[in-house]
Amino acid sequence: MYNIVDRICIGHIPGAGAAALTGLGLFVPILMLITAFAMLIGAGGAPLAAIRLGQARLSLMMAALRKLVLLIPLILILPQFFSDKVFAVFISEPVSDAIAAVVTCAVFFTRIDGIPKVGPDADKQPAPAREG
Repeated sequence: MYNIVDRICIGHIPGAGAAALTGLGLFVPILMLITAFAMLIGAGGAPLAAIRLGQARLSLMMAALRKLVLLIPLILILPQFFSDKVFAVFISEPVSDAIAAVVTCAVFFTRIDGIPKVGPDADKQPAPAREG
């Protein structure tokens, strides 16, 4: 419904309506491709992060967190706050690294007691020491 009303309003712009509709017709498929790619990343990244967290592969989950949850939104958000857009895109990676490091440290220190128990030999008890 929004697209129909939008095209009607754009078509009634005096002097530029036809050119604006042409531009809209050319851009909408590109916008759909961008949206589909974003949904692909979002729909594939969230289950991947959940699976990695469930398998106790914390480092892979943190890498997915850094790229999908932190870096991509920061690349889109930071240029809104800086006049130099290229600088804002370049600064987004160090900012996401810093945030990911803080989150990683917080997760590490809250789960420090369970970290040595992770692995294939987690259920086995250590052999008693022999006196001799």
